[in-house]
Amino acid sequence: MLDPVSIAAIAAPYLAKGADALAKTAGEKIGGIVGDLAQSVANKFKGDSFAEQTLAGAQEKPDSKARQGALQAVLAEKMEDDPDFARTVQKLVDALQKGSAGSVFDQRNQTVHGSQTNIAGSVKGPVFSGQFNGPVAQGGDANDFRGAVGTIYKPSASVRQHFGDVISGLPRDNESTHSDNESKKIKALFLASNPKGTTTLELDREIRGVTEKIRASEYRDSLDLISAWAVRPDDLLQLLNQHKPQIVHFSGHGSKAGEIILVDSHGSPKPVNPAALRALFETLKDNIRLVILNACYSKKQAEAITQVIDCAIGMNDAIGDEAAITFAASFYRAIGFGRSIKQAFDQGIVALLLEGIPEENKPELLTRNGVNPEKIVLVPPEDE
Repeated sequence: MLDPVSIAAIAAPYLAKGADALAKTAGEKIGGIVGDLAQSVANKFKGDSFAEQTLAGAQEKPDSKARQGALQAVLAEKMEDDPDFARTVQKLVDALQKGSAGSVFDQRNQTVHGSQTNIAGSVKGPVFSGQFNGPVAQGGDANDFRGAVGTIYKPSASVRQHFGDVISGLPRDNESTHSDNESKKIKALFLASNPKGTTTLELDREIRGVTEKIRASEYRDSLDLISAWAVRPDDLLQLLNQHKPQIVHFSGHGSKAGEIILVDSHGSPKPVNPAALRALFETLKDNIRLVILNACYSKKQAEAITQVIDCAIGMNDAIGDEAAITFAASFYRAIGFGRSIKQAFDQGIVALLLEGIPEENKPELLTRNGVNPEKIVLVPPEDE
């Protein structure tokens, strides 16, 4: 039996295409099998609004590799959780492979490899054409891993291993055209890292809190939140090149030596020192105006970063999950209401005080020489 990820890689394009369409192009037999598959999946997804939305989004744009990728990840997760469901899908996929003989999709027997956002391992049988770059966690489309109501898709360790450690970061569908409003959006790139053997952090709660505050803000349509998980050093180069964000937000562990802790290729801790971070942002600063290091002992990194970036927020000591989550959520809410970086920072501190969390002195806002954070408004009113 194939593993859930490989099964999902085969099944997702059929599910996206739909039984009726395949019956017309590949015959009633294939259409009937796909119909059975679709019914099984629909029954499994029932009651899970995020999974239902992901399936509907893929069927709305069946040729979208991004939406197929999102469907793949959710389907693999469901199969991993339910062996009986996995066997049912496997049986139908086997029937599809025997009956299609390449009549619907290009028949491939290949190993897909390359960057960490690709599927690792062999994927046999009919798969969608083109390179798969991983599930999406951006934008407000149906391919948004945050979901329509702010839910967060956090893949299991094994699914993340197969789909790549960065569960995000795929460009918007090539078929989409960008409007003027789209090009004016501010991008916030959320980088999460919680290596094996380190204290488990509530990073999913943090991004959920940030998402909810952004969506409740006045200028929510002007701010895109993109998330990447289990980030490795080389992922930083990939993601900054790909997205060119205005805000870079790291959430994870920091060391007393002034390092942020990413993951290596085995999921173990990989320290990155302040000098390396400074070099990174000096090379790839592009549109970046602000770097947030929501990690313990991150002030040293923030000081190094502000040699080349206008503003950075770091922590001068260890900081707990509740403080980190409360501060970040309140900060982004203020940004979403058109406040300056300084005003947003102050609101984050006030939120800690209001909640009675005694860590209001730990976040620090640092700036490059000559920069006034009170004058930097990242998400201004649309008519300005």
